[in-house]
Amino acid sequence: MLCQKCHKESATFHYRETINGESQSWHLCPSCAKEQESFFLERRKAAICSLHHFFPEASSKPPVCVKEMPKKSPLQTKEKPSTIPLEEMSSDELQAHMKTCIREEDYEKAAKIRDILKARA
Repeated sequence: MLCQKCHKESATFHYRETINGESQSWHLCPSCAKEQESFFLERRKAAICSLHHFFPEASSKPPVCVKEMPKKSPLQTKEKPSTIPLEEMSSDELQAHMKTCIREEDYEKAAKIRDILKARA
């Protein structure tokens, strides 16, 4: 299936949404899906908030507000592992990489980086 937007690449991102019995589907290639990322994130946030609004008993947690949504989107894939060994990175590079690991909830790697930074101090 070709991408509905560019009509050039194969669609690998498939999104289906049903609201009030009306369904919509999107079939996009990775680059077009990345361009539309904020559009799909906003739809996801709205769906989560409306679900909690209509079924508050379904969850004991408070509704997820826009500011509490994870920064990592469903369209992002895990980054390829760095070809540079951690030990060879500068302290500034390690600090930035550790923040990225924490943001992506890769706590094991963040702890390894923390240990390397402590050993250098």
